[in-house]
Amino acid sequence: MSEQPPVTLVEPHTSFLLRSSPHFLDSFTHELPGAVLVENFTGACSSMQCEDNYMCDIQDGIAFCIISECPEESLFYNATATSELRGVGDVRQYVCSNEVAEKSRRQPYAVCQEGGSWKLSDHSCQIPTGCSDVARSGVYDIRPVHSPTLSVYCDAETDGGGWTVIQRRMDGSVDFFKFWYDYKHGFGDISREFWLGNDILSALTKQGEYELRIDMEAFDGEKRFAHYDHFAVADELTHFTLKVGNFSGDAGDSFGVCDGMKFSTRDLDNDVSSLTHENCADRYKGGWWYGACHHANLNGMYLAGDYFGGDPIGITWLTWKGFHYSLKRTEMKIRRKSVNRAPPSS
Repeated sequence: MSEQPPVTLVEPHTSFLLRSSPHFLDSFTHELPGAVLVENFTGACSSMQCEDNYMCDIQDGIAFCIISECPEESLFYNATATSELRGVGDVRQYVCSNEVAEKSRRQPYAVCQEGGSWKLSDHSCQIPTGCSDVARSGVYDIRPVHSPTLSVYCDAETDGGGWTVIQRRMDGSVDFFKFWYDYKHGFGDISREFWLGNDILSALTKQGEYELRIDMEAFDGEKRFAHYDHFAVADELTHFTLKVGNFSGDAGDSFGVCDGMKFSTRDLDNDVSSLTHENCADRYKGGWWYGACHHANLNGMYLAGDYFGGDPIGITWLTWKGFHYSLKRTEMKIRRKSVNRAPPSS
């Protein structure tokens, strides 16, 4: 093999200098800072003395000391690295916390590139805008568009999953006979009984088209559900006016009559009752989209099944158990609609 001719010192391209981040010990003095003329390629790098975290590289006949490691830094929000690798060419894998990932369920990763910069994968652990990106039921942080982060309970099991639970009744541990402020901001225990909050319902349903599912259970263990193909809540300026429609399910339609109704509470009467001075929310002990007055009262008093006489103040669903039966358990949940999703199932 013939000997390579001497290599003359040439001005390296600026882009290469920026990419390489050249760095030398002070003992090296050359015409170009951070570069040494190489007369023969053979063994050139073996004689170089680079500082810690730097390595020798040759480009266009010039030997550089370039960064050999990427910085130790947080690369992905809401994720934990599964290794400490950070050398050039290394791939560092990450696992999203709270099992929040994109729909593909692929976890993010980063590649340490020459020059000490990380190249990030397209997969991230950013807080999702809803529950469609979680694999198991539980409490998660979400960030609706143009809204702050909030905690919600995601149902990943019922009818294909992806549901954000907005209301739950199960044991009477939370008083639902509350005021406008309470229903506006939400109350209760997100893991047990709660109302998510009308401000949040409005923010969520502004993101796109949503459907509503209501799961109900009687004290004898019988279960029914109601599904509405369209559900939206306007903002407070409209008194959280409801849009709901296109019923299906086996519980009968007791909520469709609320379409177009404003929300009412004990201290703010927005119902359309013809009775003078009647406040349906105050009379039926809940906060709801009362008309004149209700066929469903899922935020009413928690009573034990059948009760006789008086106003229907319990957790009622007229088309299933009638006015004087208070249900054991209810869950209202919403999900962003998908054109590819199958019809609702029990």
